[in-house]
Amino acid sequence: MSEDRIKKILNESFFAYFCTTDGQKQPYIAPMFFIFDEESYKLYFVTRPKTRKVENIKSNPFASVTVDLRDPANPRNNEGVMVQGKINFFFPQDRWGGEGEKVKEIHGLYHKKYPTTVLEGIDVIASPEIIIELIPAQIIHWKGSKFTKKEF
Repeated sequence: MSEDRIKKILNESFFAYFCTTDGQKQPYIAPMFFIFDEESYKLYFVTRPKTRKVENIKSNPFASVTVDLRDPANPRNNEGVMVQGKINFFFPQDRWGGEGEKVKEIHGLYHKKYPTTVLEGIDVIASPEIIIELIPAQIIHWKGSKFTKKEF
């Protein structure tokens, strides 16, 4: 597995497919914007508090995320990364406690990666959004039919 290739895919891709399960173990997948921390391999997502994925995470704090690159001309060139792990939440300012600086850092990274139109209406200080942190337990990389796994 090329760690450089994993980092490139996760740094340069704009969308991830975020999968949780509900109390009846039914899967739910949502496309989401994300940022990637190269040092820790953690992924960060911003969402509203009253979403299905947040409710699912409350009952099962684990998730799986897939980021892929598709080649419609030759599917053997399809490549991707799946990250599986545990979820932490960072809440809006009135509940941040000592995490305020981390939340500002994550919002800053979002503003650096995504155009303003994507982030329109997100205010770092007054934001009602929750930040989801995915702490990897394992990462699977594939290209075509070849898979490799990295465990943490």
